[in-house]
Amino acid sequence: MILLILFQISVGIIILVSIGGNVLVCIAVCQDRKLRKPSNSLYVSLAIADLLLSIFVMPFAAVNELNFNWMFSYYYCKTFLSLDVMCCTASILNICAIAFDRYYHVRDPFHYVEKMTKWAFISMLIFIWLCSGIISFLPINLNWHAVTNYQSSVSPDNNATMLFECTLHLNITYAIVSSTISYFIPCICLLFLYFKLYREATRHAQVIHNQNKYNVSSCISSDYETFVSNSSPGPNKVSKKWNNSDHKAAITLGIITGTFLFCWTPFFIINVTGTFCQCISNIIFSTLTWLGYLNSSLNPIIYTVFNAEFRNAFKRILSCYKFNLSSVILTESLQMNPTLPANRQQKQLIHPNCRHPTLKASRPANNINPTHISCENTSEYTNYNNDNNNKWYFNDKSGSASFHMKLSFDLEYIDEDR
Repeated sequence: MILLILFQISVGIIILVSIGGNVLVCIAVCQDRKLRKPSNSLYVSLAIADLLLSIFVMPFAAVNELNFNWMFSYYYCKTFLSLDVMCCTASILNICAIAFDRYYHVRDPFHYVEKMTKWAFISMLIFIWLCSGIISFLPINLNWHAVTNYQSSVSPDNNATMLFECTLHLNITYAIVSSTISYFIPCICLLFLYFKLYREATRHAQVIHNQNKYNVSSCISSDYETFVSNSSPGPNKVSKKWNNSDHKAAITLGIITGTFLFCWTPFFIINVTGTFCQCISNIIFSTLTWLGYLNSSLNPIIYTVFNAEFRNAFKRILSCYKFNLSSVILTESLQMNPTLPANRQQKQLIHPNCRHPTLKASRPANNINPTHISCENTSEYTNYNNDNNNKWYFNDKSGSASFHMKLSFDLEYIDEDR
């Protein structure tokens, strides 16, 4: 009973973390302009694969485990099994694609910009999902192996019933081919990329060390060389930047590879060995399956903890939800001193007090001192002082002002006449 409760809690945490984390990744890339770059399409693809797995596979797999039989339709059983194989394969292939992207970026940054274009990433994504779909939906729907297993039993009223078990009974050929494409080849690629990246980072570190020794000697020998070293970026500063990037990329890829191997290696070992002998119990197979599912909930954590842009985007998203809630409560009772004249050609926000602006609320009557006034998402922005007055010009329809009370919130000023 205790083990059953622990299983339910663990499964619930895995599903919720996977859904929340991967949804957050998708929202961050869609909303943040800094994250809208071709390389981040791999992160979105990975998040979509893990999100599909956590929505359409994990909950049904949990119900199937707890009830010991399939409670849903026969046709969704095939879809369920196909989605399971497809999403897991797509998740693994996306991890390999991200590892390759990071390695290429560190190995040859100049050719990376030229070669890794938008269409290059689109081609990679097409290959990933096409390969995942072929290896999953095609063999399962063509019944290349036994998909289901029916067991007859007799109910108390002597009516025959059928217990429906939705499982994959793999033959040796499919087990070896699918495991090789879905795991063993990507595993070898990950290990190879990590080894190459480690060597590249080590080589860069040695180059940096040699350059530092050379630059110190140069600075001592000549005032002119000292001036050049201090006044220009030089290869030393650039190399230090790349050295930090190499170091972070090596650490990130090492954690990615280690987590990937930890979560998926046991499952694919028994997935192949189980076709040669009936020596794998259902409990072991189920446990190792969920260990593989765990990787989908860890992916958004791994790929964002070490990425400052994603961290900042997550903070903005979560804080946005916080002050949007306060805006819903307070917006109707707030009135602001600055005015926004209805000028179709140019919007001018004039504030009479640039150092201590105030915000007055009609209900209840009090003053709120704003700590920051900003205009976001404008193509052009001009700010200048004139007799201690500030003027802000906006070329789009909305500006935002952030204020600080116990809660932070945003207010928008929209010219409806435009």
